Amino acid sequence: NVKSRLVTDGDEPVLVVDGDLVNVSDRKVDVPRLHFALTGPDGRQVYVWSAQADRASLQPGETLNFRRRLPAPPAEAKNVSVRF
Repeated sequence: NVKSRLVTDGDEPVLVVDGDLVNVSDRKVDVPRLHFALTGPDGRQVYVWSAQADRASLQPGETLNFRRRLPAPPAEAKNVSVRF
């Protein structure tokens, strides 16, 4: 459930990436670090960054929403991927 959008903060473009982390297991799990990648129209990575989730662990069946912002994303970026 990852969504991205470009917004304006003052005169500056900001990429906002939202999504859900879901524990589908039957045990408590540690929440992994989030890794973001922006790719251009040719599929090559133009920018990458990572971020820690807002919580360290999730209980069975629990969902945690994340939202991360990237000021002034590269103009050539056309796609966003998130992995962990």
